[in-house]
Amino acid sequence: MEKDVVIEALTLYKSVLKYSGYDPKSTFDGGNDKQHVAWMCDQAMIFVKEGRRDKALKWLGFIQGCLFCWKVYSLEELKDHNRNDA
Repeated sequence: MEKDVVIEALTLYKSVLKYSGYDPKSTFDGGNDKQHVAWMCDQAMIFVKEGRRDKALKWLGFIQGCLFCWKVYSLEELKDHNRNDA
């Protein structure tokens, strides 16, 4: 995946979570996991900008897994978000 595609996907996921009322929160206290995942979007974008591609992609995969489990996106939609030509 190209850097800009990763950033675009993470920005989309963060905005969807924020629109749903979940502001980023770094600590996970067993409460609202969606706030923590919104924070993870920010952190993964930082990893991309720092050139830490592998770590960013691992976090992206986790974030996408959460969004799939929460039925926010289907697998087909998530695959489309990962395409360089989308």
